[in-house]
Amino acid sequence: MPNKQRAYGYPVLSPFSNDYDSKNVFDCEISARTSGETDNQIILDYRIDLQSDFIVEVLFAKDAAVFLDLYCAQTMFRETVRLDSLQGTFELEPGRAFGSLRVEPLVVSTKDLKNVRFQDAHEEFGSKTFNVAAGSLLAYGQTTQTNLRFTRTSLSGFIVVRTREDLDPNAYRIEVSANSIVLQMGKNARMVRESLNSSIEQRPILSMSMYKDCFLVALKSMRDPGISEELSWAQILQEKLEQLDIRINDYENVDELNYAALRLLSSFGIAKLTQGGN
Repeated sequence: MPNKQRAYGYPVLSPFSNDYDSKNVFDCEISARTSGETDNQIILDYRIDLQSDFIVEVLFAKDAAVFLDLYCAQTMFRETVRLDSLQGTFELEPGRAFGSLRVEPLVVSTKDLKNVRFQDAHEEFGSKTFNVAAGSLLAYGQTTQTNLRFTRTSLSGFIVVRTREDLDPNAYRIEVSANSIVLQMGKNARMVRESLNSSIEQRPILSMSMYKDCFLVALKSMRDPGISEELSWAQILQEKLEQLDIRINDYENVDELNYAALRLLSSFGIAKLTQGGN
């Protein structure tokens, strides 16, 4: 996407500039909702407010397109979505965003525009014509920040399983410094995990051992107050802890934290794990 910080030699429509007269408008209304069995499917509804004869003309001629630039700091997710219409809906894959999602509307040229005159541009541009390269910014609107909250979240939504060849093949380690809890497994341990997960009868063993250990390590890390504010998995668990009235700083030893981890695990539904969750 083009860099909005640089100066342009041609008019750019924006609420932050006076390149066009005041009757020209480009902005976006956007709202986010969640759906799906685990309530972590994000659906974005948008409506573009565009009042500019020139921008409408280049869009109609397919010489430009409208985009939404999406950014989530918590998950480091960034994507620019090309829109097919000025009003509609689209979905994000589960797990792509959590917490705060920033959305900015853009209009970008898709072809080289030669000797174009920008209708309704400020009088300082006079009757000049301009050459604008493909990929250039023609308009941008206000950035909207939407807070995303999920009422139900599956374990697979924030616990990631990876095989590590450099680990003891019968061991596993738990990494909690990223936005997902990463269960790093030796080759044999991963085979055991997959075997347990494939059996409805044995899946609770997986839950009460490896997943419980993930929660135990996570709870130890959450004693640092900065963790809960920065990482996606910690925000999910913090909401669960508040619902269960668990205050981890009141737990003084490993046995008490272990009990808290089991209560937390139970809140995600052990019964569901026996029926096909992972």
